[in-house]
Amino acid sequence: MDAKKLEISIMDIWKDVFGNSNIGVKDNFFLIGGDSLKAIKIIRLMQKEKLIAEDVSMSIIYSAPTIEIMVKKILSEHNSSTKSSQNKFEEGVL
Repeated sequence: MDAKKLEISIMDIWKDVFGNSNIGVKDNFFLIGGDSLKAIKIIRLMQKEKLIAEDVSMSIIYSAPTIEIMVKKILSEHNSSTKSSQNKFEEGVL
């Protein structure tokens, strides 16, 4: 999934969880009223929509509190794991 589509998908989840249609990619989760319950809901919905892996914890919201930063982090981690798997395949580990 490309960055723009991922941003839109995550933004739609945030809008739903916060009940606010004016959320943008630069809005900070905590400054718009985010709390641990909203973080759990967001993570669960992102996992349900297959935007993140099942093993991703809500700590991603603490380390990437805006949609913009979160998307960069998700794509970076996805690219790292893809390269790692590809290298293991090429080395005959898989």
